[in-house]
Amino acid sequence: MRKKINDDVNLDFRPIRKSNFYRRFNDQFNRLLNQDKQSRDFKNIDEVYIEQEILIEGLNDFVNTQKDYCVFLIGLTGIGKSTNLKYFFGFEEQRPLVLNKTLVLPILCNSAFFKGVDIKKKIADMVETMCDFIQKKENISFSAEDLYEFIEINKPEVLARARKRPQPKKTENINWLYEEYKFEYSTELLKMYLLNTNIENFVIVIDDIDSIHDWNILIQLIHQACQVWECLKNNKEKEYNVKLIIAERPETHRFLCNKIDWFKAYIWGDPIYLNTTPKLHDLFKIRFDCITKALGGPRATNIEKWNVAYETLIKICTKLSIKHHDLITALNNSNVRDSLSTIEQILSIGKWLEKNPTDEYYFETTDQEFIDHIDLIRTLRSIAYQDRSIYIALLSKL
Repeated sequence: MRKKINDDVNLDFRPIRKSNFYRRFNDQFNRLLNQDKQSRDFKNIDEVYIEQEILIEGLNDFVNTQKDYCVFLIGLTGIGKSTNLKYFFGFEEQRPLVLNKTLVLPILCNSAFFKGVDIKKKIADMVETMCDFIQKKENISFSAEDLYEFIEINKPEVLARARKRPQPKKTENINWLYEEYKFEYSTELLKMYLLNTNIENFVIVIDDIDSIHDWNILIQLIHQACQVWECLKNNKEKEYNVKLIIAERPETHRFLCNKIDWFKAYIWGDPIYLNTTPKLHDLFKIRFDCITKALGGPRATNIEKWNVAYETLIKICTKLSIKHHDLITALNNSNVRDSLSTIEQILSIGKWLEKNPTDEYYFETTDQEFIDHIDLIRTLRSIAYQDRSIYIALLSKL
């Protein structure tokens, strides 16, 4: 008796028989989809980056506009916000750097980074690190007296607190300011350094802010970053622009805009939206090739047989991506890693490939158009089983 697909499908479906080429490329698949291994393999973001022109134009406008302002980079989880920021500004870790007369302070968040710490002091420590970076790079330094006089001109209200102490001396006041008001001390020192360099832009980049699950900590972090921005831009003598960019999800942006009053007091430009991903077959190929290189090249006794399997793999992935890129990315809420994982599940189906009867090592696509194969629908259904409406929508598109 014939049955509908819905009547006899295991919701936890994973193909029982793996294809031969899938087993051959097992190392690459595992590393492609494993966060820890991927972070080690992709040491240079340039090796796996695919430029998205519209986004790069937005970031270029942000940096090159001759004014002080802040923007949000808004995109769904996993769509590529971090990858694009790292590629554009050239940072891989939380260290200051200079790129084309732009001084960058990356703040890379995670769930534990700001937990249980004084946010204001943490940001002050980062600003102090930036000062040390400029001092070493530009080979310049200032005495306590220089800093005292600079603060006296630019922010006298801070020194007024120190003058209330007995036997005030410039050196003692600066030391006291460092101990009691490190945030004010560090930001004024950074401002002093910036005025004595050829830096044209100072950019604070806050990435992955949504990984901070405590709303209070998240709001404090944004507030302190805005305070640094506010302090550095308030200098009549400055020849540099101060910028702040924060990468976040749409729901976080809505919360900040609707719930936080002080948030609106700062100068915010139009958000930069990241709504699309590069084509999945391009992402798959460039990352797959990078991992193959990291593994030391093809692990095959016959390079020709390896190449045949590789070309078949890329051919199938390309056809799948061209026809169903929008479908797969929509299924995974534009999450690049999850979209690649879906492709990996589909490619693992043994029925996509059959051995050539003349040579057991050669592979070719089956006569039936694999995109319309029932296993594709089953795989997609197994991924979307928690929301039946998604499955119904998928079937309507196939």
